[in-house]
Amino acid sequence: DNPGISDFMGRAEVAGTWHINKVHSLGMTVRHSLKSDARGSVKLEWMKASTAIADSAALRYRVQLFSGYGDSLIDYNDSQESLGVGVLLSDWM
Repeated sequence: DNPGISDFMGRAEVAGTWHINKVHSLGMTVRHSLKSDARGSVKLEWMKASTAIADSAALRYRVQLFSGYGDSLIDYNDSQESLGVGVLLSDWM
């Protein structure tokens, strides 16, 4: 029961990933509400494979920058900016 969630999180999403080489990759996701009030979000990601196991790419370090609405379903109607740092234990790409 999240009234107006599509007005905040968006009705359209475009995502892409650029694998620069075996170690580095960049990703971007853009969401838009497709309305004149222009709500949505942008997420940028940089991932780096562990140099010790770059061929298997089983461990990646990740930095994510988010700006807009819908970073979480709890705060879907609040605009926020966040920076996240983490580790991926498996490569899903």
